[in-house]
Amino acid sequence: MVSSTAGTSAATAGAAGTAAAGTNSMSTGGTGASAMAGTGGGTGATAGTGATAGTGAAGGGAPAAMPKCLKKGSQVIIMGDTYVIWADGFIDALKQESGQTYRNYALEGAGLGSVDMTLGPNLIPPEFDQALSVDPDIIAAIMIGGGTDILLPDPKFGSMAADCKTDKGPTLAVCKEILDLAFDAGAKLYQKMADKGVGDVVLYFYPHVPKNTLIGGSNPNAILDYANPLAKEWCAGTEAKTGGKLRCHFVDLVPIFEGHMDWFNTADVHPNKMGSSAMAKAIVKVMKDKCIAQPASSGCCMQ
Repeated sequence: MVSSTAGTSAATAGAAGTAAAGTNSMSTGGTGASAMAGTGGGTGATAGTGATAGTGAAGGGAPAAMPKCLKKGSQVIIMGDTYVIWADGFIDALKQESGQTYRNYALEGAGLGSVDMTLGPNLIPPEFDQALSVDPDIIAAIMIGGGTDILLPDPKFGSMAADCKTDKGPTLAVCKEILDLAFDAGAKLYQKMADKGVGDVVLYFYPHVPKNTLIGGSNPNAILDYANPLAKEWCAGTEAKTGGKLRCHFVDLVPIFEGHMDWFNTADVHPNKMGSSAMAKAIVKVMKDKCIAQPASSGCCMQ
């Protein structure tokens, strides 16, 4: 998402965009499980001799090969929008939880499929291209996206797109069109990532945020609740659509942030240090549980 404080409007205007669905706007509508929506038979890992790990094929097929071991922190990239950049201390929290320094390519004001381009050519998919150009040795990605698509809609969608951040959002065709474009772009991005050898992506998705903020509007949570299951479905279908090359693990921030409006910056939709710490803990837990980008000492991966 984009900062909702009045003082940040200039920053958003010059911001370069990011993340897989743009700035943030989506969240599981309700009480969904707090972490990942796996695909098929789910990812498993067993340590010890003869250990096997990987995601089973849909319908209970043979397990995939063990995931690759992490040899250097730069093999993991971070992509997305301001829920990376303006989440207070998030990058530091990821480093503290994982013990690794990942490469960050997230941009301010970035949309997943579309965004107000008068603020800059800010889309999340090109973040992956940039990462490849620097070092194509990428085994996993952490990302967020889709929120900015709604919060900073492309002017081509007309004035009604501003109502996506109100109670009416889920009922408006233009809001659904924006999200369809976002998740279609996300699916194409994931296919490209799979073709380039990325094995896993952790898609974390927006929590319920404070209402009546400058950028967030009167009620962005209505459209977030509509978008959350769509994002989860996009993630869950990734393994099948990429022929088992890429596994997507969904982290739903809604239940994690429930009852914690104190985890947001004042009058803002972005997390403060407490919220950023909670996000990092949830993401790294999934990575450890699913043997995503873990060192050889974990015993769950292949060197």
